[in-house]
Amino acid sequence: MRRRVDEGTDNGQRELPQHGDRERLGPRRVRESGESRACRGRVGGRRHRGGPPVHGNEGRTRAYPAGSAGSGPRTPSSRRSATFGVVTATRLRYSYRPNAVAAEIPDEKETADVAEWLAIVPAVLVSVLVLGVPGALVAAALGLRGIAFAGFVPAAGVSVVAVTSLAGHVIGFKWGVLPVAAVTAVLALAAYAARRIWISRSGAAPTKPAGAGWAVPTAAVVAAVLLTARFTVMVGQPGDVSQTFDNIFHLNAVQYIVETGDASPLRLGSLTYAFDGAGSFYPAAWHAITALVVQLTGATIPVAVNAVNLVIVAAVWPLGVLLLTRVVLGANRFGLLAAGVLAAGFAAFPYLMLDFGVLYPNVLSIALLPAALAFVVASCRLDDAVPMSVPAAWLGLAATLPGLSLAHPSTLMALIAFSAAPVGVAVFRHYRRLRAEHAAAWRYVLTSVILVVGVAAAAVLLIKARPTSEAAFWGPRESFLRSVFAGFTNSTVGYPVDLVITGLTIAGLWAIWRRKNQRWLLLSYLFAVGLYVISAGLPASYFRYGLTGTWYNDSNRLASLIPVLALPIAAAGAAWLVTTVLALIARRNTARGFRIAVPAAAAALLVLGTQWSAPMAEATENAEASYAMTDESLLLSTDELELLEEIRGELPEDSVVVGSPWTGTSLVYAISGYRALMPAIYGDRDQDVQLIMDGLRDADARPEVCSALKRENAWYILDFGPQEVHGGTHIFVGFEDLEDSDAVELVDEVGAARLYRVTACG
Repeated sequence: MRRRVDEGTDNGQRELPQHGDRERLGPRRVRESGESRACRGRVGGRRHRGGPPVHGNEGRTRAYPAGSAGSGPRTPSSRRSATFGVVTATRLRYSYRPNAVAAEIPDEKETADVAEWLAIVPAVLVSVLVLGVPGALVAAALGLRGIAFAGFVPAAGVSVVAVTSLAGHVIGFKWGVLPVAAVTAVLALAAYAARRIWISRSGAAPTKPAGAGWAVPTAAVVAAVLLTARFTVMVGQPGDVSQTFDNIFHLNAVQYIVETGDASPLRLGSLTYAFDGAGSFYPAAWHAITALVVQLTGATIPVAVNAVNLVIVAAVWPLGVLLLTRVVLGANRFGLLAAGVLAAGFAAFPYLMLDFGVLYPNVLSIALLPAALAFVVASCRLDDAVPMSVPAAWLGLAATLPGLSLAHPSTLMALIAFSAAPVGVAVFRHYRRLRAEHAAAWRYVLTSVILVVGVAAAAVLLIKARPTSEAAFWGPRESFLRSVFAGFTNSTVGYPVDLVITGLTIAGLWAIWRRKNQRWLLLSYLFAVGLYVISAGLPASYFRYGLTGTWYNDSNRLASLIPVLALPIAAAGAAWLVTTVLALIARRNTARGFRIAVPAAAAALLVLGTQWSAPMAEATENAEASYAMTDESLLLSTDELELLEEIRGELPEDSVVVGSPWTGTSLVYAISGYRALMPAIYGDRDQDVQLIMDGLRDADARPEVCSALKRENAWYILDFGPQEVHGGTHIFVGFEDLEDSDAVELVDEVGAARLYRVTACG
């Protein structure tokens, strides 16, 4: 039974649940299973889910019961190591997150068999289609072919999604596949018109013959296989979620788009504090793509997230890398094959961004960066071997920028920074050409004006498109000399030295130096390493903030940019080494078999050297720990996930659920479909939310709290215990000791995860 209660200041009326109202949930359901239920003691006045007491905020190590995290009689499954299937001993894991807990992760992380990953193939295929179909239509309209076509398709697909999300903000349509299809048609027609115009005026072919034969498709397949294998090991099961701070916002943002049909990047940022859709920018391309996959497949948000990320990692990133390598090295077949292997060989990207944060928008934007940089270089006409004409490069760059910018603006700034060297070389050559042609003065003036405007625009973006100094709070992580060493040895953010890739990079520096038209790459590489050194090795200062504040002064984000430039250099080194060995062999033996065996053996050694390296093992283990779904997971435990899945569809549809966002309760929105009172960890809290945070447990004696609950329609409370995502302690007085409160009653329980209902305001 429910009765209507007038809300006073509210213009409407709202039904309030009564004590006996069980028409949705039925009788109280409590499941106790083994020692995790027996371990529910009291720690500092609060329930604690197993293990020793937790005190303080800094420098703590959480110990778990031996053999099990307290889940009762479960047989732990062996957790696969970085070497694909070898069982390893439990070891101490350290996180790169602020105020992190150095947690010993028990060997009970469940590993997924092939069948479980095959079950999400439809979601993966839809993810491919969401990016591939729009991108392919635009690429075909431009007349691109070969590697230029393949590298451009994902970037164009993201741009179509990004432009559609902005159009929705202006026009007001609901997010879905039909608006994306309409915008695809418009952009494809525009691309075709531009193509016809340049052909009629210049006669330039949009794409030049690639000439690399089997190398590109072979490299793409090798990269996809290696990256897919590593990704599945890291994630574990297709429905597992990253147990990290930012994941609360990312998953809830996807649900927000699915529920409201609003994918505007100009409003999505408001989710950090409310569901009011107020103006607040947040790069929404990744969230919009994932929401489309949810809409088209009906997959759960965690499954859709992993499907989209798999496509980004195993397809978008290697195709962009191959395009950039093709632009730098030309049709060097072994260089392209080496680039495919190396795409899966750097610990700093894509694996670090899948672990740290977690920063899914950065995963997407950095994966697009190589293709964008390839179009910049091709448009500069530094080399005649590029696989596209200059007009095609300019149009390709223009079509890539919207997606790159709305995936994450900081990567647009990285593109500008890394493009300074090739653009500078192109401008110098242009001035020299004007002098040789005895050009008129107005041509010098025009070139100078364009150059000044471009530099000024870049400077404005650098100043404006970055967080405040307070938000860019990351400090240095190591000494200056150590950061220099780390930047050049691929041992950034604490990874071990990568001997194989470092050796290839050294060889590649020499190989690129010999290619005079591509020496810009060395300068861009030095700039990328320099940004990391400034962030990781210099103390906080205006100088440091001025150069790296765009990336929050965070060395993790900057470390992930280095592989974009180090990879083609290392591929050049591998190609130079193979060419040198073949030349030495040819002096003594001209048999064709040697010319095939040497590159094949080199490719096999490169796979072994990169996939079984110490940095790769550590990156894999860190990510495995981040995605581990156990009874003691920091963000969302197996009990908590079970409870959230169970209550889906059981509460009134318009319910708002209360709980500490630090413990993962806010994921009730992404997983159960009910709005959370606090949808993200940080954000502005209005007066009603503050009243509930401070006084919910005493609502029976505080009528103002009941009024706030009524205005928010917040009658259910999730209690996930004291364990927080960063291992800290953030006390919400109103949510403390709910089991002893007369204002609520226990409705459901799975292990230590509890759902309460307010009964005091009836």
